[in-house]
Amino acid sequence: MKQIIFSFDDGRLDTYTIAYPIMKKYGLPFTLNVTTDFVLNPERYTNFGSANNKSMRSKQVLDCYQNGVEIACHGHTHKNTKDDVLKNISALEEMGIDANGIGFASPNSEVTKNNCADLQELLKEGKLSYIRSGRQVRREGFVYSVLTMLERLTHSKWLFYILNKRNIITDSKQDILMSVGITAKNTLNQILYLVDKVKDGQSLILMFHSVLSTEDIGYGKDLWYFDSMMFEKLVSTLVENKNVKICTTKDLIISSASKKGSINGNS
Repeated sequence: MKQIIFSFDDGRLDTYTIAYPIMKKYGLPFTLNVTTDFVLNPERYTNFGSANNKSMRSKQVLDCYQNGVEIACHGHTHKNTKDDVLKNISALEEMGIDANGIGFASPNSEVTKNNCADLQELLKEGKLSYIRSGRQVRREGFVYSVLTMLERLTHSKWLFYILNKRNIITDSKQDILMSVGITAKNTLNQILYLVDKVKDGQSLILMFHSVLSTEDIGYGKDLWYFDSMMFEKLVSTLVENKNVKICTTKDLIISSASKKGSINGNS
């Protein structure tokens, strides 16, 4: 069976008002990566993407947590530093969230295996259980950038797969878990084609920012959202796929540790 993770960045209000009800409707878990200062002090964030600068409130984050949503770090002020992650953890604990062995999703997918020594210290100390990142188009070079532009123009599902096949997780014990950023330029067919290419025993993290309806103010203003009707169709289609398990990012880590223990004769 393949594992698919829905991972939502920032703590945007539409995650709570649009995506969360859809996931609840189908009884599915997901991962919410919270930028705590955005939640606590939204007035400081004047240009934070397609959600029209609206954040979830602390009680909404807590409601998600109390109803089985995995809460993970996304930097207290949307940074990739050890200090910002520690502030992130403290702020979540003050909200009433158990942050023991919490995960971290890198803002802007800045983290690579070559620049995260400080964050890996938090992994070794047990303060973090995983680091999730992703591909940056500008970091991948000229050819990748050109192919990305072509994929966005043509909506080619084959090109989408070629550009993202390296993000399929074949070993959840790797230092950094990669994710696939889903934007307004992506189609349902592209995502389903990529999911179909994931083999049994492998995993895929689908990383969202906003999920918006056509009447929402932020709709059409940037790339960082996905249409709400297509989102529900994606969810319902994956639910019907008997070879797909929807889980959280931390579930993936726990499952991997459990398998390792079994192999070592510890369970």
